[in-house]
Amino acid sequence: MEDGKPVLEILQIIPEEASRKLGSVKESYDGYVGLEIPDWRPLTAEKSEFISGTKLCGNRLDAVMQQNPYSLRIFSPDELVSKP
Repeated sequence: MEDGKPVLEILQIIPEEASRKLGSVKESYDGYVGLEIPDWRPLTAEKSEFISGTKLCGNRLDAVMQQNPYSLRIFSPDELVSKP
């Protein structure tokens, strides 16, 4: 909609009872395990170094994934590597 609200068809399928909403269902969050986040400072570029921001983000993500092999899930759309 123009005002930024979801269309009526979407609003009508949201359960009214809080106990039926996904965020209220214990099984939707019960298995949550916090991530171990590594120090970001070793993963930065040197002052005079030219490096892609995507590469830096990838390095950070790799470090987080290495420390959390069983608690971090990642989804990437096909468009991540699409070429213009």
